[in-house]
Amino acid sequence: RDYASKAKDELDEATEQGRAAWDHAVDRGQEYVEGGKQTLRNAGRAAREFVDETVQTAEKTVGEAASRRA
Repeated sequence: RDYASKAKDELDEATEQGRAAWDHAVDRGQEYVEGGKQTLRNAGRAAREFVDETVQTAEKTVGEAASRRA
């Protein structure tokens, strides 16, 4: 009886440790996913700003070239 009870206690403890490790891994995975999403949002924002600045520079250059011809 004591052997079976001890074995069950050890199994319960191992199960709890496994569950805690799994929960920790899931939490870390969610943190990585959120970090990746934030990185993508920042990259998208930077790309939009770059395109906007490039368009403005191109429009300014075209305007200056047109005014020189006139």
